[in-house]
Amino acid sequence: MALKVMRDRRPARLRLPAQQWLDFTILNGNVRQECVFRSTYLSPALAMTYLKTNRAKIEKTARERWEDGLVEDGIVYVDMD
Repeated sequence: MALKVMRDRRPARLRLPAQQWLDFTILNGNVRQECVFRSTYLSPALAMTYLKTNRAKIEKTARERWEDGLVEDGIVYVDMD
């Protein structure tokens, strides 16, 4: 799983204040799907730590959203719960 901090590409009106977005990729056979994890942490380091700690749960949620067709602009968005 490739992890990196992603610059928010959405318009300002759609962004939540003080939100970190982390980009990751999930694989299904030979198909790759870009995903974005949206956290409420203020620092990218805390958001990355949370993502790494809860990776299995977040990937499972991303796969479920992908299978359900919940893809926005070619990206699966997963929110922190």
